[in-house]
Amino acid sequence: MQKTITLLALIAVLFSCKNKPEAADAAEETSEEVADAESDWIVLFDGTSLDGWRGYNQDSLPPGWVIEDGALAFNTE
Repeated sequence: MQKTITLLALIAVLFSCKNKPEAADAAEETSEEVADAESDWIVLFDGTSLDGWRGYNQDSLPPGWVIEDGALAFNTE
């Protein structure tokens, strides 16, 4: 009885360790999709200018917004 249980456990371990080629193909497709998605990104802030930025329902950016050390910040002074 113990030999049968050991044999079944060994068979279960062997089948669970089997490599699936479909998973490798899916991983390659995923990396290609990520590369395509990265090329579709639009830069919203380049750290040097406020071109293209505006306030909500406004034509320009409200006063107080400045660029400090390459980051967009609100100056309350």
